[in-house]
Amino acid sequence: MNRSHETVIDIKATPEQVFRAISDPEWIVKWFAPEVRVDPRVGGEYYISWGPGMGGTSIISVYEPNKRFAGYTDRSIAYGSEGKPVETGVVQRLAVDHFIEALGDGMTRLRLVQSGFGEGAAWDGEFESSKAGWEMFLKKLKELLEN
Repeated sequence: MNRSHETVIDIKATPEQVFRAISDPEWIVKWFAPEVRVDPRVGGEYYISWGPGMGGTSIISVYEPNKRFAGYTDRSIAYGSEGKPVETGVVQRLAVDHFIEALGDGMTRLRLVQSGFGEGAAWDGEFESSKAGWEMFLKKLKELLEN
């Protein structure tokens, strides 16, 4: 069993601009993380870091320019309510999936779904903080693309 959350934001930008902003390291560092590497293909690696001990690598599972971009990581470590790692003993596939939809009139909808959170207290903190974090980061992305 796993949990997921979704964040949706409409941006005054083209699908091409939104896709570039979520998949190109030169853009990602402007709104998400200061260190980024992306091997832009299915099976490629997507690495992000906010500093020593605060980074990770995902595997790109979907790479459809201007439509969809997704990646996953398998791990049994959850980050509990205090942000400290907790070994759960159960490997979860955590995924982040970006869906891009042209709305017309120069607007694009970005729907981000993060899934794979396990049940229980060990995963609760990470589930809640990532949900709040994505809302904040996607607002930054919207401001970047609209200004």
